[in-house]
This record gives sequence, C-alpha cells and structure tokens, in this order.
Amino acid sequence: MIFVSLRLKTIAMTTITLKINERTKAGKAFMTLIDFFKDSKTIEVIEPEMTTKEMAFIKDLEEGLLEVKAIQEGRAKGISIEDMVNEE
Repeated sequence: MIFVSLRLKTIAMTTITLKINERTKAGKAFMTLIDFFKDSKTIEVIEPEMTTKEMAFIKDLEEGLLEVKAIQEGRAKGISIEDMVNEE
C-alpha cells in the first residue's frame, strides 16, 4: 500500500489523502495518473515521509485489526487475560 496526498490549487486549497494498493489494476492506473500530474503546476503531489518505525507501527496496527476481525467473525480464537496471566 502507498499513501499519497494530492493538493489541488484552486481558490481554496484542497488536500486529498489516498491509500492506493499498487498491486491492483485500478491502483496501477491511478498511480499512472498521479505520475502524469507530478509535473503539473495546478496539482501538487505530496508523498508523506514515514520513518521505518512509523511504517512498522502501521503494519502492526493493520495486522491487529485483521486479527480482531477474524475473532469477531469466528475464524480465530482470542486469548483471554486469564489465560495470558496463567501461561508459563
């Protein structure tokens, strides 16, 4: 996944933040469109700078959300606090 912010220079600036999956057909098409506008004077493409630590944190959050969703859907079993305390 890639995060891209677009700033459209109109009367009032508008910033749009997108999360694009570059592996999909639509994602590839959108990235091509963004590359086309990188040299434009009316649209400014801002790519956020993330540290490795921030990227790892986001990855951990996404994995945690997937795990919670799997537990809610019954595809996985969660661990209770009591089981964690009693583990040796």
